[in-house]
Amino acid sequence: ANMELTDQIAPPTASPDPRVLPMAFLNFTSTMAVATPLPTLTPQTPLEGTDYQVTWSMCPDMTDVSNDVMLDTATGHLTWVGTTAKMLRICVETNYLFDRARSMGIASQVDFMVRGLDMDALGTTPMLTIPSVVHPSDFIYGYVGYKLNVTVEAKKMGAAANLKIATGYRSRMEEGPRDQTVLSLTTTQVDANTIRGTLSAIIPDSTQGWFAYCFYAYEDSTPGSNQMCINVVLVTDTRPQIFTSSDPSVQNGLNRFIVAEGQPLIVTVRAFKPPEDDFVVVSLNPEAAAAGAVLRQLTSGHNATYQFVYTASRDSVGQTIGGCITARGTAGDFRVVEENEICIQMEIRRCVYSVREAESLVSISQELGISWLQLWNYNKEGIKRPDFDLRQGDIINVGQLYEVDGGDSLYNIAERFSTSVEMLHMMNTDIGMDGMIVPGQHICVTFNSCKSPIAE
Repeated sequence: ANMELTDQIAPPTASPDPRVLPMAFLNFTSTMAVATPLPTLTPQTPLEGTDYQVTWSMCPDMTDVSNDVMLDTATGHLTWVGTTAKMLRICVETNYLFDRARSMGIASQVDFMVRGLDMDALGTTPMLTIPSVVHPSDFIYGYVGYKLNVTVEAKKMGAAANLKIATGYRSRMEEGPRDQTVLSLTTTQVDANTIRGTLSAIIPDSTQGWFAYCFYAYEDSTPGSNQMCINVVLVTDTRPQIFTSSDPSVQNGLNRFIVAEGQPLIVTVRAFKPPEDDFVVVSLNPEAAAAGAVLRQLTSGHNATYQFVYTASRDSVGQTIGGCITARGTAGDFRVVEENEICIQMEIRRCVYSVREAESLVSISQELGISWLQLWNYNKEGIKRPDFDLRQGDIINVGQLYEVDGGDSLYNIAERFSTSVEMLHMMNTDIGMDGMIVPGQHICVTFNSCKSPIAE
């Protein structure tokens, strides 16, 4: 916007960058004009002024300035009769006179600060800082449907009891002016010289791409600070990100794990969404729950942490068990809630077993239905003293792997290794009841040397 002032205290500040609000310094009861260029259909085809009518008006959210401002809607001339600082927001509407369908509607939004100053009471200029902005070109992310918080501080040497912070707003105006209800600024007195303002805004879905918040510190009787703006890049609601981590010794690829019977698998699951006021909910699919997997919540919020816990039972030995985890954000105004899912695969190793608390070779062999001496024989290299060397969490062998050869069947394998078809099924639960096996397949054979001589 271009401003032409009468009775000015200082020249108005220009605003070539739409992120920076122009500033007008006027004596009380002064007049200025707000001029705007006509919009263009394309850079090569500007609109003809005789075909279009331009109308100036206070934007719909400017409801508290009627006693301070008189605006000529045909010329854009504005008379300021107030005695305190105000942030004004003017909307410029362009209508095609001969074809209403070609009317541009609201084509521009102009924010600027009008200050009424007492020249006899000019004092020290306040200083304004935005702690989260290191460089003027810095930007932050805002998320549609979520709260954006920005903190600013204003400091003035000497008493600052009347120090105030004003805010301005910039957007591309694709859907008309913003809703004033989404923007609020609260200030607190930090010390005698400093106030802190916190701007809290719910980002509406009508705002797209880029916008900026601008801040200005002032007292009614003195010139204000330099204006500072913070750039915000808008992002629509995104799917939660899911990360997993576990003991590297059980990992067999991305979200693939290999464990022994009785060995607890603990996978830390982190579900994250950037908006801090979101709340991510993580759930386990029914198939994983039916297999015995559980989720334990450790932390909540937008950065939720869970533990996926699964302990393989004997009826899953030799199988690959799958379990999927879903993360979903919470619903709210303007949000498009999406969910994300990862699936975990757990391969249960054959012929190995993870020792539980208070277990011994005797108790484990009784559960398997074999001799404890035979069980010790499978593990003599690691267990020299069977009564003392077994500890909780140890991985021991409970059989030997056998590669199926041509002509093999469960029946002749059982006969050859002095075991039973039932035992082969128990140690290899992935083998169907039809007993079908194929050459090259590996199966676990647990035999009991006391049952009968081993076939030659």
